[in-house]
Amino acid sequence: MPDLNGKIRYAVVGGGSISQGAFMPGVGQTENSILTALVTSDPIKADKLAKRYALKSYSYTQYGELLASGEIDAVYVATPNFMHREFVVPALEAGIHVLLEKPMASNEDDCKAMQAAAHRSNAKFMIAYRLHFEPGTLEMIERVHAGDFGQPRLFTSTFTQTVKPTNHRMQNGFAAGPVLDMGPYPLNMVRQLLGEEPIEVSAVGTTAPDSTLGTPDTVSVCLRFPEIAWHSSPSATPFQAASVSSSLAPRAKSKPLPVSVTARVWVLPTALLSVTRLKSTRILFSTSLQARRRTSQADDQPSNSPAR
Repeated sequence: MPDLNGKIRYAVVGGGSISQGAFMPGVGQTENSILTALVTSDPIKADKLAKRYALKSYSYTQYGELLASGEIDAVYVATPNFMHREFVVPALEAGIHVLLEKPMASNEDDCKAMQAAAHRSNAKFMIAYRLHFEPGTLEMIERVHAGDFGQPRLFTSTFTQTVKPTNHRMQNGFAAGPVLDMGPYPLNMVRQLLGEEPIEVSAVGTTAPDSTLGTPDTVSVCLRFPEIAWHSSPSATPFQAASVSSSLAPRAKSKPLPVSVTARVWVLPTALLSVTRLKSTRILFSTSLQARRRTSQADDQPSNSPAR
């Protein structure tokens, strides 16, 4: 149950950069939530953050004790992607609400196990993905669906981060690499803009010979989407091609390495009208959607030019 002031009592599971830089200071800006506990295996973080936020700290081996303590109503889980399930399922089974950092998991089995636990529980389960609520993003989706920019033709997204080679995201293979870490942004955006799920997906990853990372330096993903019914003409062809690529620029081993993800989704063969750009305050996230307005009957005919 909430504290005496009616606020939801959160435990933070994982004291990494996203917890320290976003969630923990953010809770102090809310009117309905409060931090009460921290779970971490790092004694330095435990001491430092517990003192800063007046928290009670627990180790990972004490997690079950925390869930049964009656001290919390919810957990914010920000462990590495491949560790989400082991902290989410016990919390839900204990009736503790869960706010889980994206991505949900690194494989389908873990996602299904967490969903099943949520269905068995009275607790709430939610992914911490802010763009579902970001006003500019919601407005753009609404305007695209309303046909304000014409028929969608081309989606492009570029996403860049600077990451130390020693960071766990760079040393745990695909489960922690750029596709699952940064890919949700362009992939969710194109799904929301088009209002469809891809019907075909393929991917290729490459690694530079001198790379010290445990994850691919470059990843290219191809998506194929069905035709959009809400503003496709009878003569329109299905979406023809899509690609998502990421690149890692070589740098000195002692310096952080930039990891980039670029997404290009060709919806129809031509792209004539350029529109929107978004940028987040924390990381580069720019998107553009190109569309074509139909001005004559001839314009309704699909082009014979291949997508490039």
